[in-house]
Amino acid sequence: MKHRHVARLTTLALASALAASTAWAASHTKQSLVSTGKDPDARGRASAVVRGSNGRLRVAARRLQHAATFEVIVDGVRIGTLATGRTGSGKARFDTRPHGGDQLLGVDPHGKLLQVRDAEGDDVLEGMMPDDAEPGTIRCCIADDDETECESETPAECEAKGGVSMGEGSCMPNPCASTGDHIRCCIPEGDEDGPECEDLTAAECSAEGGVSIGPGEDCEDHACRPTPPGEEEIRCCIADHQVEDEERHGGDGDDDGEDGDHDEGEHEAECEHITASACAALGGSNLGAGSCEPDPCVASPSGAFLGVTTDVP
Repeated sequence: MKHRHVARLTTLALASALAASTAWAASHTKQSLVSTGKDPDARGRASAVVRGSNGRLRVAARRLQHAATFEVIVDGVRIGTLATGRTGSGKARFDTRPHGGDQLLGVDPHGKLLQVRDAEGDDVLEGMMPDDAEPGTIRCCIADDDETECESETPAECEAKGGVSMGEGSCMPNPCASTGDHIRCCIPEGDEDGPECEDLTAAECSAEGGVSIGPGEDCEDHACRPTPPGEEEIRCCIADHQVEDEERHGGDGDDDGEDGDHDEGEHEAECEHITASACAALGGSNLGAGSCEPDPCVASPSGAFLGVTTDVP
């Protein structure tokens, strides 16, 4: 009986440790940023660490224009800036809880296009951030001692932890925040008009798949939209596995020390509005002008994208 009791306690302890490790599991990814051709020698890297509704993003670039300021864009929304020094190198830090030189991170960058754009509206570096989200997971609000946190869980795991399901979507911005305060929420658009700024709660912003740019009274669309590109944008189907990690070919030394695993499997293509030259640099498929809604990058039985037209080269 004594041994059985000890074994039972050991099993419970292991189960508790496993539950705790699962709740605090973090996603580590990094991605090389490729030159679009504007600055052929430019190189960059982005790395992201996301744990539920908390995360950080680091963007590093080399061989850009010296002593210049560039916009950092995620999913078509300007989230901040990157400044270069006399050597043309620069770094930008983003965090859900910014401090020091951090800028606000109001979106989970996984599975989204990240761009570095110059003052003329030309993208100089781009990369599709890997998406390592587990299929079938939901946003689960779990209460702890301090506040209610959002975790990505299966419905069964959420129920077992006594959580509240918020349905599918991202935990950033945090849909479980107890405060009803409004934030400026940038809603990415599927057409060429660009993102729209709306005054919403964090839960509403999360439900809309929006990007939080923090509180404030300035919620005009210009608060969300990056500098318009000088070249006309087209619809581009990009798969996140098409951009190779430069570490496989020697690396560039721009690493913040975070580990990232790359999924070698197949990935669905994402439709993005970018220039034709940028689409070519990313190895994407040019579908010409038009809307990304409904999704034109869904493959037909023949293997071709549904959005391909005969007048697109």
